[in-house]
This record gives sequence, C-alpha cells and structure tokens, in this order.
Amino acid sequence: MILIIIIPLIILNPCFLFEQLLFSEEASLSSEGGLSKNELAELEKRVAKACCLEAHDRAKYSDDILKLAKIKKDQGKIDEAEKLYENGLETDGWNMDAKLDLANIYLEKGKKEQASNGFDFVYRRSENEDYIQRAYQGLKTLGIIPDATYGEPEKVKSRHTVVLVPMGFVGRTFFDEVAKGLRHELGANVEISDQSFSKEDLGSYDRTEYQKLVLYYFQAARDSVSPDEFNKVLERSGQMSVDLTNNTEAQLQIVLAFSDYFRELQKASSTTGDAGYTNDDFLNMLEPYQHRGQFDCDRLIELLKERFPDARGADDLSIIGLTDEDIYFNNYNFAFGGAQYNYAVVSYYRFTGQFNHSSENRKLLLERTLKQTISSSLYTFRIGRCSIPDCVHAYPSNLETLDQKDLRMCSVCRLALGK
Repeated sequence: MILIIIIPLIILNPCFLFEQLLFSEEASLSSEGGLSKNELAELEKRVAKACCLEAHDRAKYSDDILKLAKIKKDQGKIDEAEKLYENGLETDGWNMDAKLDLANIYLEKGKKEQASNGFDFVYRRSENEDYIQRAYQGLKTLGIIPDATYGEPEKVKSRHTVVLVPMGFVGRTFFDEVAKGLRHELGANVEISDQSFSKEDLGSYDRTEYQKLVLYYFQAARDSVSPDEFNKVLERSGQMSVDLTNNTEAQLQIVLAFSDYFRELQKASSTTGDAGYTNDDFLNMLEPYQHRGQFDCDRLIELLKERFPDARGADDLSIIGLTDEDIYFNNYNFAFGGAQYNYAVVSYYRFTGQFNHSSENRKLLLERTLKQTISSSLYTFRIGRCSIPDCVHAYPSNLETLDQKDLRMCSVCRLALGK
C-alpha cells in the first residue's frame, strides 16, 4: 500500500524526493551551522522548494542550497550533500569553497574523474592561496601533479636581475607564478627575496577611504556655492582660522555645516518640510570606510630602500615589492605601481575578481600583474614610458587599457633593454 502511494507522488511531483531527503525527523530537530532548530527547518523548506525550480529561477537560492549542503556534509550525510552541492553549483559554479567540498565528496566516493575536474578547476582559477593549496593536495592524492603556468626557466644570460619582495600577504603559489612569468617575458634573472614585509612591517594605512570620501564631499560642497556663501558656512562650522589642507576632521565639520545650511534652505522654500536625511545618516554611511585604506607608494619604496641599500645606483639590479594592498601616490585615487630609480612597488589589489565584483580568474590576475611588473621593472632599468599603445610599457590609465596592452615589449623597448 505504501509503494502504491509513494511511487505516483515521485512521478507526479519531482520535489517529493528532495522533501524526503531534507525533512527527516533528525534533520528537523537538530541545530547545525549556527542555526536554531526553527531556522534550520525554514532553510530546509526554502531549499526544497528552490530545488524544484528551473536554473534561472533557482539562482537566487544558491547561497541557501550550498549552506544546507555544507550542513549535510558536516552531519556525515554525504549522499544528500552531494546532490545539494551539485544543485547549488549549477547556478553558482565559481564558489570555490563549495567546489572543493564537492570534489572531496567525489574523492571519498571513488569518483576520481569528477574529483580531478573539481580540484583542477579550483587550482587553475582561484586567487586564494588556501584554496589553491587544498586543491593541489587533492590532485596529489589522485596522483596528479598539475603543470606550472610557466615551465622550468631556461638559463638566462641577461645582465639584468630583478629581486621580487613580498609586501603584505602574497600567496606563495601566485608569487612563484609571477617570478616565473617575469623571467619568461622579461628575459632577466629573477630572484625571490627571503626578506619579506608583513602587514605589520608596512605600518598603518597612509590614507583611508573615509578620508577620500570626506575630501570629495568637501570639494563638491565648496564648489557648489559662491565664495561669500562658502565663507558664511565656514564661519558656522567654526573652521575659519583652520588650515584645511589634509585636515579631514575640519573638512568633515564643514561638510556637516553645509548639510545643515542646505537643509535649512530647503525647509524654508518647501511646503513638504525636512527631507529627512540627517548628519547622523551621513556619518553612519562614512563609518565602514574608516577601516578600508591605502598605502603611500612612495613610503613603501622607502621601506625597500632601507631594507636593500645595495641596489642604490646599480645599473642592472632592480628591487620590486609585490603587494596585495591598495596603493596611491601624490593626490591620485590609486596606482597600479610606482618606481624610483632601482626600486618599485606593484599592487595587484585592483586586479582581483573580488575587487572587480567578478569571478575569480587567476590566469587574468597573473597576466595583469605581469604587465605592471614588467613595466615597473623597465622603469628601474632607466627605460622611459613607451608611446606605442599596445606595448607592455605603455601607460594604462585604467584597468581596461591595461587589459588592452600586450604582455610583451615592443621592438623599441626590447632594443633598449638589450634583448
């Protein structure tokens, strides 16, 4: 009698199988993944319904599906976890953590080809050193040693030497790939320094996003009124006799005074009254940006000069600091890199998928980083900026023009380098 009831249900309702998998008595009463019993029950209901949808409608539930998959994996319910991971990854295929979990499930179940594909995907594409190492260990367990992006270097006869120095947290796998790529593309001797700079060695941020935003709003407010009106607001803010140059707090007080001033004008000329946006709202908007900062490129170069004094004045020696931190110089919003004589710093912070709100792509990250590192290296070898737009040493005004450049030097720059 039971079979007569259940079989038609499965045939008529494809959701039924997922509901049976998810709504066991044990699952509905347990508390996992930091969720209460009720929260877990609600999550299971959402996922059961989501798993019945077409892929384009299911995509918005990917996080829920993969969250429940992890809970099932931690509970030891491998079959249920496998189905959920496969379902969630169908619409969120670039979730590296979930990819690794599913690959390990395949490995545990003896599905070697599927496991190999999952580990290889993460190893080739992830920008996260922890994920790269976990994927590498998975491939090693399968007896697979992945090919390097660049093979073993040929013996270099160039008189030029580049010393790469990690500054901040730079994953070892990615750092090695940059060194090999630089050796291959630049044709110079490339060494990896054993003297790295930790985040603590770099010190505090030289400029925060908070400071940049305050300056932006200050300049916008100042430029929106006449000099007389500006002086009136300046007096109201109590900052008349204060030097406003690089004075974030004074600039903020003026912005707040402007806000009050314009609110009063709006209230006086409007029948609807106050617009409702307060100074507290503005300060709350600014607060998260106090913890996001940038380092002054020139100061980081000074750190390199202090650590590697022997490179000063050398014709054929370059010290390049590679960092995952955001950098700037002078009053520019940011910089991809900067150089002074034999020293340079390159930042790949703005090259990552995370910064650009895109999927991780280590191949693209490596290509962008190599372009900037090659260009900065040429500066240290006294080769000025190239005017040929697709040369690797041409000026990139933004990420788009960096991507448009070729990875190789033009014939003029190759001749100048002596290649």
